[in-house]
This record gives sequence, structure tokens and C-alpha cells, in this order.
Amino acid sequence: MTKIVKIAVVGCGITGSTFTSQLLSRLPSSLPSTSTAQIRVYDQGYRPGGRTSSRLLTQLDDTETEILVDHGCQFFRADLPTSRSIVDSWVDQGFVKKLDSIKSSSSSSSSSFFGFPNHPPFFYPTSGGMVGLVNNQVSTWSSDSVTVSSSHRVTSVEKVNDPSCSSHETSFKFKVTSTTGRNAIHDTADKDMSAAPPTETDLFDAVVFTDVSSTSFKSWHRASALGGEGSGVPEEFLADVRARLDVSGRVPLFSCIVVFETPLQLEGGAEAVTFEDDQGAAWFCCRSSAKLGESPPSSSSSTLDAWVIISTPKFGVDEITRVPMQTEDGKFIPQDKGYLRDGPCQALLDDLRSFAKKPLPKIVHLDGQRWGSALPGVKFNGVEGGKKVCRDVLYDGAMQDLAPTVAYPSPAFNEKSFVMHESGLFQAGDMMSLTSPGVEGAIISAAECADAVIDLISKK
Repeated sequence: MTKIVKIAVVGCGITGSTFTSQLLSRLPSSLPSTSTAQIRVYDQGYRPGGRTSSRLLTQLDDTETEILVDHGCQFFRADLPTSRSIVDSWVDQGFVKKLDSIKSSSSSSSSSFFGFPNHPPFFYPTSGGMVGLVNNQVSTWSSDSVTVSSSHRVTSVEKVNDPSCSSHETSFKFKVTSTTGRNAIHDTADKDMSAAPPTETDLFDAVVFTDVSSTSFKSWHRASALGGEGSGVPEEFLADVRARLDVSGRVPLFSCIVVFETPLQLEGGAEAVTFEDDQGAAWFCCRSSAKLGESPPSSSSSTLDAWVIISTPKFGVDEITRVPMQTEDGKFIPQDKGYLRDGPCQALLDDLRSFAKKPLPKIVHLDGQRWGSALPGVKFNGVEGGKKVCRDVLYDGAMQDLAPTVAYPSPAFNEKSFVMHESGLFQAGDMMSLTSPGVEGAIISAAECADAVIDLISKK
């Protein structure tokens, strides 16, 4: 009789998709012949992606032009051996390309946006925008081994007796409860949330959290998996997760998506800019079509022109302090599109306007995004001065040197880029990784966590 080992993965961004892919690649040779594994991947979004979010803008003019934009992660690095090996395999599979053809403005090294443009190499998916990195991995999974549950937000994890065991055996499972439908979506307005949302439960041998908000925020936050009053997750596991966050904190960032009626022409034909003033609002901006390999539009073109502007960490902390994510009494505040367009987006546009030294073309579309936990804060290298507590959450607005990626050995954390509990709970992701922030830290954490999960389930 074949024994089925079930694993829950909470979140399907870079960490969740990479962890699942790395786990699948190791499973055939790691489990006894009498065992098989089934993986269920939960994601609270309409579709996988996480911070590698891409949008397809449509019906922006009479011709129903379609424009692809990345409103989260813009590109990524792979400087360390573990991540470079995985990224090289993605290049071989045609998932990823080197991003080396964008005309850029010069920038000071202190304001470097992940090394752009002076410290390549940079990588970018070959299709589908940044979310293509997640989608390409998902496309390789067999439905016999993996179930992807979008619009499913895990709300509680509880250790329960294993109903399949006989009375003389002592074993347990994790009961995972998820909210489904519109109530699962992070930014659904309160008025659109049903009073009694549909829920599902399933039993697992191990649970891997990939969004740190699942285990570090209590029930006020919609991404929390701690189940309201009295979490079923062991306190020692949660304390280990908090210990890493207490070192770095979170970097909140804002992004602005702007589509111009005619092409924006910058000096020298620049299609990406790293802003030198790390005390300002804007940190980085890029013409969306440039990353997709499309030819730059000419000044006489009537082509719609989309740009994405990313804020500085300091602006993010100042803004999220001014307009918090929760009320005084602890209620979550969904981001409001009107506030984003009239507030953060205008500040980011002002910096782009100042850089261009001329009026911007007519805007035909404007939208924004708040990323409350965009990156981990400064880790282990002694930089101080950027941390601020808002509603009991530690944020970090200090500008970090993000290129090349650096590994920070830490005996205090047993040299592991993830947190685990012997019962079968894991927390992975760049917030847990012992590297500089970004996708690379998430990849390394996911791969190392996959090895640890294999070791655990091979003994079950």
C-alpha cells in the first residue's frame, strides 16, 4: 500500500514556486518506493505571482491596446552559487534571459537599485513579465503531484490527531483552513466581504509558509494564518520567525503605474532611471516595453507609453507611518486606489517630472500599489537610522547596498536561510534568508528549505 505524504505550501510567489519546483526535482530519489508526495499550493491572489506581480492593461484607447507592466519586482540578480545554478537552469529552459540592453541614466552607487545600471548582470523572464518567472515554473508541475489553489487564503493551521492512524499509534497532522473567493483577496474592500465566507480544510504532514505576514502578523492582517484567538502554531516557531524580523524589519515600497498618451523622451534616450536622491520619493523607474525587448518608441510615435516608478524605502516608511495599514483599534485598512493615485503616485510623478526637466506627456492611465512588506530591511551589516515602529510593526527606511548580493553568515540562526520546527512547520523566503534582500534571497531560502522538507518527510 502506497503511503501519501502531503505538504502544504502557503503562497505562490518566487519562494513558493521555487520551493515547489526544487522539491519536485528531489522527490523521486528521496522517498521510499512505498511512498509518494502530494503538494497543495495556496495563494490568496486571483493567480500566482506574489511580489512578482504583472498586469495586462487593456482598453486604454479606442484600439484596445494591451500593455504589460510589472508593478512589483522589476528584475532580479543571481550572484551567489546556489541561486546562480538555479537561474542558469532557468536560462537553459528558456524561462529567463539576461537583461542587458536597456539604455539607462547614470546613478550614484549609494542609490543603486539592485546594482542598476552599473553592476550587472540582471535577469528577467523571457515572456509574461516578471510574473512569468512564477508561471513558467508552475507550468512544469504535474497535476498528479501538485494542486494550485488560487483565491485561497490560509487563515489557521492547527495540529490534530491523524485520523488514519489506528488507536495504538500516536501521530498527528496539520489541519489547514482556508478562506476562499473574494474574501481571500488581500485588497477586497470591507463592503465586498461576505459575513460568512466559504472555507475549506485539508490535512497535511508538513506546512511551508512563504509569506512572512502569515506567521508574524496576528489576525488583524488579512494575510495572517494565525487563526484569531489562540493560534495552533507553536509559539517557539513564531518566536524564531520574529527573531529574524527583529534584526531587519520590513521595507515598505510604493509603485506607480503611469501610461502616457505619447512617448516620454528622456535625455540620452534613457529607458530606466535610478534616482540619486535617496531622501526623495522615487528610487527607480523603467519603461515597461524596454524589459520586454521592444524597440523604443520614437518622439513622433503615437504609441501609448507605460512606465513604472518605485519609491525609496524612506518614502515608503514615511508614507506608511502617515497612512498606516491598520486603525488604532487594530482593524486592517485595505489600500485605497484613490489615495494611491492622489497621494504616493503624485509624489513619484513629481520626481520623474523633475528628472525630465519638462512637462510629462498627457496621462491616460494612473494606478498605484502599496507593498507593506516589499523587502527585508538592513541585515547584519551595522547600518542603522532607518528603523521605525508603526502600530507595533518594525519598518526600515535605510538605503541598502543591494549589489552584488552578499551572504551574511549568522551562527545565531544556525546558518539556515529558513526557520523550521521539528513538528513539520517551515518559514522560508527572503525575509528569512541570510543574504541581501530580493529575489535571490528567496531562491536560496526556497532551495535550502526544500532539502530540509525532504529530510523530514523521508523519515515519515
